[in-house]
Amino acid sequence: MSDFVKNFDYDFLNDFDDLDDVTLSQVLDRYEISENLDLGLEDYSFGSFNVELLKEGPEPTENTKSRFGPPVDSEYIQDFIKSKENRNTRKNTNWAKRAWDEWTKSRGDVPALLTMNDLQMNHYLSCFVIECRRQDGTEYPGNSLYQLVSGLLRYLRENGVIIMNYLNTGDLRFQGFRKTLDARMKDLTSRGIGGRKKEADPISPENENVLWEKEQLGGKSSQSLLNTVFYYNCKLFGLRGMDEHRALCGEQFVLGADELGTLIEFQGRTSNNFAGGLNQRKIQPKCMKHYSEARSDRSLYDLYELYLEKVGKMGTIYRRPIQGKEMKFSSQVVGVNKLSTIVKTMCTKAGIQWNFSNHSGKRTCATSLFQSGVDEQLIMQRTGHRSTAVRDYKRTSSVQEKEISPLLEPPSKHCKMSFQDALSVFGASDTNEIKTEITVTSKSNELNLNNCTVTINLK
Repeated sequence: MSDFVKNFDYDFLNDFDDLDDVTLSQVLDRYEISENLDLGLEDYSFGSFNVELLKEGPEPTENTKSRFGPPVDSEYIQDFIKSKENRNTRKNTNWAKRAWDEWTKSRGDVPALLTMNDLQMNHYLSCFVIECRRQDGTEYPGNSLYQLVSGLLRYLRENGVIIMNYLNTGDLRFQGFRKTLDARMKDLTSRGIGGRKKEADPISPENENVLWEKEQLGGKSSQSLLNTVFYYNCKLFGLRGMDEHRALCGEQFVLGADELGTLIEFQGRTSNNFAGGLNQRKIQPKCMKHYSEARSDRSLYDLYELYLEKVGKMGTIYRRPIQGKEMKFSSQVVGVNKLSTIVKTMCTKAGIQWNFSNHSGKRTCATSLFQSGVDEQLIMQRTGHRSTAVRDYKRTSSVQEKEISPLLEPPSKHCKMSFQDALSVFGASDTNEIKTEITVTSKSNELNLNNCTVTINLK
């Protein structure tokens, strides 16, 4: 891409600090707001990229009415549908099909998946979940096997095979396969393969304080300010997926105040849990307020206000920080690789060594509210969950586990006396009747208590 943009002699390219990391979308964004420029895109080669997809649709005709968009054809419709497909879903489908193709190639006697009848599919899918391995030869965890066959099912539907739903428990044709998959998953779990999911750890208040003290969070530099906005977008508003962060715009954050105080209002759009499609037409995008006192120590309101002043309140919110004494940001957006490791990087620099990732922010959100006794419905509003899946995000703290542990310890060797029983021994009804004087006589290594008065201290 850098070779492409270097062909132009325009001043707007000076806005980019590093042409080697510039993306096509960044060039086009700058092109659209530059006046009287004609880049002549048709004169340049973009490799396998189809420049026509950049258009909103076919060229308008004379018969096109102004109230409607330009006419579209079937090819454009298919491209439009694919552009709105969840990226992770597409990756999963491609991964499953690739694994199936490699397995069938190694066996050599497997019919084409799209032409199989129900008996063949029942048999070969059973063989697949037993024989399939990772590229290094190790066995897949049970959940990964389920993801594989789910991806294959999507591949069948995409290609018009809709009557072979082998995961439907009501379809007796594939009962044998489902039993095989169930037995395979149980076998793997019993041998400790995939029994525990690798999950991001929440960031405890103690570790979060370390991040502030080490100036990884705060407004001391442009990098720490970027870190702060990114991390608290995760913690305050439950953002997680890279697609959510990359699509964030400054206009989605409104700073204001009401009768309860100053606040940061987040106006959500699409997310991992909400795509706004046909099946979610009655669901509203995430929209929430976070109250934060202005002009106070570690005020998030002040830091968000400062950041939006520096990067602008319109367009992509994450901009590259420029190192130096003066707090400045480039017009370039933060690259995907750097954006995906912000939380991990700042924790490493602060000397905090756990399994931290960008997902830690959302997990911290759910865990902090859970440990504070917040109602589950309110937690779901923050995280964006619409099911009990939010419970997977809750983590008990070490303090809570410490409080529980003594309740499960073996009984003490010495019998413990209750407070009321202790009072009755001394013939007293309350502590006011017990004298507070004690005399201890010690001889050699023995402790002798003679004619003493016992004091009971209440904590």
